[in-house]
Amino acid sequence: MRKSAFAALLLAMMLTVCPTAFAARSEPVSVTGVSDLLGGQVGGTLVPDAAGNIHLRKAEYQGSFALEGENIHVVGTQLIVLNGVLDATLSGPVAGSLTVTVDVSGNPVTVWQGTVHGRVIGLIFTGQAVAHGVGRYAGQLLKLNYEERPATAGNPNPEVFDLTGVVSHLP
Repeated sequence: MRKSAFAALLLAMMLTVCPTAFAARSEPVSVTGVSDLLGGQVGGTLVPDAAGNIHLRKAEYQGSFALEGENIHVVGTQLIVLNGVLDATLSGPVAGSLTVTVDVSGNPVTVWQGTVHGRVIGLIFTGQAVAHGVGRYAGQLLKLNYEERPATAGNPNPEVFDLTGVVSHLP
């Protein structure tokens, strides 16, 4: 009897001290949105080589970012920094970093930081991003698909992306 009372006391203490250890994990939240890189290149370099390839070296691109989901509403700016090599058809793999900021009282505040990678085909990008939440989104993980809108005769590089993905709690 004494052992079971001690076990019950220990369990009660654990539940009191560490309630999150036994809390049910929330389900991932689906998110959708739109972003762009219409702010253009704001840093880094594009270096052509003799073979007609273009080397992206920490090429920084900036634009707007909007994401919506259950209890998630982000409207801000994204900065994508890319490295990669595009061939003469303006196609190739790229990878780099993603930072999403929102304006709070006139100051930029980071809410997501992570990586992005994908493939450019004829200047049209398709890829994925994985970012960790910062501030109000701390402890959350964003997994996002980027799909650049198709080129048209009048706009061969639209630089507007449809976003789909999920936000989940970090384990």
